[in-house]
Amino acid sequence: MTRMLEKATVTANGRRRAMRPKGWTPERRARQSALIRGWQPWRRSTGPRTDAGKARCAANPLRHGFRSRAYVLKTRRVRNAIRLCALTVAAIRIRMRYSEVLGLSPATPGGHVPPERIVVGGDPPSTPLSSAIAVPSGEAL
Repeated sequence: MTRMLEKATVTANGRRRAMRPKGWTPERRARQSALIRGWQPWRRSTGPRTDAGKARCAANPLRHGFRSRAYVLKTRRVRNAIRLCALTVAAIRIRMRYSEVLGLSPATPGGHVPPERIVVGGDPPSTPLSSAIAVPSGEAL
């Protein structure tokens, strides 16, 4: 008796009727497929046709979220600031590392290593160490 009650529903007029199985039966699926092939809704769903409509649809992801103009500009500025900081730190590290090799104090104006004396990558030139500084190309700056 309880199994019958579980599989039955009560209608508005108080009668019980059997529940339909969940999902579509193969017959219902075939009927719906034939109906849709007759309608051919894909022929009428072309999207925007005018240039104004296409431009409006193309702007959809730019209005809010992570693609908005304000967010893109803000992240561009942040990435640029981080890049400049990384370059500054790299320059300071190179200056600190190689000014000690030359016996110069990095805090004094004379401790500046001219860029032409720094050779990036390859073997150092055959000149004395005081005239050129070799920086390995694979080394992280």
